[in-house]
Amino acid sequence: MKPVRAVAAVLSLSLAMGCASKVVGPSTNLNAPNAAIRAGWEVGAADHPRAALHLQYAQEELRRSRAFAANGDADEASLMARRSTADANLAIAITRSEDAKRQAAAAQDQLRELSKPPTTAP
Repeated sequence: MKPVRAVAAVLSLSLAMGCASKVVGPSTNLNAPNAAIRAGWEVGAADHPRAALHLQYAQEELRRSRAFAANGDADEASLMARRSTADANLAIAITRSEDAKRQAAAAQDQLRELSKPPTTAP
């Protein structure tokens, strides 16, 4: 009889835990936008006007996401978090693109210099 009581106790405890758990709507994970914004700062997005603008958008959207989450609007909070991540990623892409263009221009200048015929001394 003891094993039956143990199983009954476990089952009743499981049922009680299940009924007592609170059902919560989708949670807003702010790790992705935080990480993307941090990465934007680290790659130097603030040094490029277009990238800096999108980084600013990302920060504003993250702030709005937190406000929506605090007010219990999980759907809007999630939407703002995704928009924040997208804008931060766009800032990173713009920064990398501008840096690549600058490096390509420098390489072309160097190639032109190396391609010049040598000057001879009289």
